[in-house]
Amino acid sequence: MDIKPLLITALYDIGRDNWNHYTMSYNTYLSWMRNTLRIDDEMVIFTESKFIDQIKEYRSEVDPNGDKTIYIVQPLEELYAYKRWFNELDQLQSSEMFQQKKSFDVPEMNQPLYNVIMFNKLYWLREALWKTPDATHLVWLDAGGIRNERSIANWPNRSKIIKDQILHFSHKPTVNIGDIEHYALSQIRHIQGTAFVVPSHMIDWYAHEVAKTVDECIAQGFIGSDEKMFDITYTKQDPSKFHLEVQDWRQYYDWFL
Repeated sequence: MDIKPLLITALYDIGRDNWNHYTMSYNTYLSWMRNTLRIDDEMVIFTESKFIDQIKEYRSEVDPNGDKTIYIVQPLEELYAYKRWFNELDQLQSSEMFQQKKSFDVPEMNQPLYNVIMFNKLYWLREALWKTPDATHLVWLDAGGIRNERSIANWPNRSKIIKDQILHFSHKPTVNIGDIEHYALSQIRHIQGTAFVVPSHMIDWYAHEVAKTVDECIAQGFIGSDEKMFDITYTKQDPSKFHLEVQDWRQYYDWFL
């Protein structure tokens, strides 16, 4: 089977430039996203109307005719994860019970919209596949993941994509989490959410399994980042469905050259 990867990324305004902690301007995000947009390969980009013109301008540096790019403009409130989880996350994170449980002042504990964006990644992959059904593998890239300026052609390296396994980059070769609530509320993590690869035929299954994990955590009165949801989901599955490639933060961009 020929490997035909499809790159997917997204940028949405969740008010991060106005947070009390972990603030980031969207000018900074767009400058980082420019590096992602310079990858000269098939790409689907999800965003909202306020960013689309700048994104198209940056993307035109490698795809001036738009032959390799699909742009999808959606309001934040129409995202699958927003409609499914925002109200529940907002109620949970603002509750006195949760405020007493959490030990860290981090976005995944304080900002429901942050979780919405993180939890929507698999649904962006799924929607991208609907638009490009001949893709064999769906490659998620955080918009701001590539922090250094570069132009990249033929990325990712097809020989490193695994036909029938979800490829996650992990800090360790195995995932051990112990107590799920304690783990979700901690700052320990194994799988990284910045970039990963899902075989197209596995996306519906994987989105369903991760959603079950999110639902179960919320029902038990806690939540964590998308990376925690990936970790917890991994421990409940047959590990042969996955390949964990041990990499440190963002090393995988060069690994995939």
